[in-house]
Order: sequence, then C-alpha cells, then structure tokens
Amino acid sequence: MAGNYTRLPSGSWRARVDVDGATVRGTFPTKRRAEQWVGEQLNKKHAVYSYTLAESIARYKSEVSSKKKSHADEVKRIEKHQQEVSFLGGGYVC
Repeated sequence: MAGNYTRLPSGSWRARVDVDGATVRGTFPTKRRAEQWVGEQLNKKHAVYSYTLAESIARYKSEVSSKKKSHADEVKRIEKHQQEVSFLGGGYVC
C-alpha cells in the first residue's frame, strides 16, 4: 500500500498517508489493519459523486448562496435557471 508504516514500541502500528495534500495518520493494533485503513483513505480520495444539475443548483442555493449579501437577487436568477433545468430534464452532471 502507498503509505508509511512505523512499528511503535508498544507493538502497535502507525500509518501515514497523504490525501489531497494533507497528511492523515492513524494508529492500529496490526500492520494489516493499518494497510486496510490506508487503502480506505486512498479510496475516499477517488470517490465519485453523482448529482443531477437540478440537485446541484438546489444545493448551491441552500449552501452557498444563502450566505451571500446578494442572496435575494441571486435566488431570483437561480430560480429562473431551475425552471430551465426542469424543462431540459435536469440530467446528471457528474
């Protein structure tokens, strides 16, 4: 596995892996468990999310736009785009 493993004096194993530019560390009772954990961390890095365009717009409206000073104006534009997307069928973006 693409991680760094160190055996500690206690007999446990410390695993270290870089994920998206950040170092993530964990301590485990066995090297095998440490290797599994590193694999899980690397799999998270490559996770794929599927949202429809309509879901993405709704999420943007609630999570991003609601925190802006120009929220009221932006909501009007977003709602217009939501109508257009529903007309088009709102296919998957990614």
